[in-house]
Amino acid sequence: GKDMYILSQVCAILSTLVLISYSAIKVGRKVILIGGLISNILTSLHYIFLQDFAGGSCTFICVIMVFTYYFKNVKWLRKFYTPLFFAVILSIATILTWKDAWSLIPLIGHLILAVALWQDSESVIKACIAFVLLLWVIYSIHLNSIANVIGQGVAMMFNLAYFIRLNFQHKKETKGE
Repeated sequence: GKDMYILSQVCAILSTLVLISYSAIKVGRKVILIGGLISNILTSLHYIFLQDFAGGSCTFICVIMVFTYYFKNVKWLRKFYTPLFFAVILSIATILTWKDAWSLIPLIGHLILAVALWQDSESVIKACIAFVLLLWVIYSIHLNSIANVIGQGVAMMFNLAYFIRLNFQHKKETKGE
């Protein structure tokens, strides 16, 4: 009921705070992964409190994926099959929790993250995350999660601000040469 909705909104707000804490500044891949781990735990709870099991299960799998990706340099994890494994698991989770066509949004977003977070480039990761945040805004509108619509939208703006600042710095450095 109402208490579950309020809990979901608190989780969405906390997740947003974690996301924006590193979105607009230059950080390494590991910081993005640690922030993603915390943010995804909170987002998974957000979806579960909303009784959205497609979003909740995909996001929980993303928690495990992000944790695994943190250890990418372990020899047996370095292979291409690690992101492929998570793509298969995410697809199975979507089939098992299928509600309607909206269930595809968490799958698509997490498939993009499965590829993006495997990359070593902060810019590639953040560009993909910005697009995925747009998907979460759309999905949150569908779920009537006001805090998540606002939060994911703000996090997306912070990511875009990062790219604008990065582009401005690049132009300034290029001009100075």
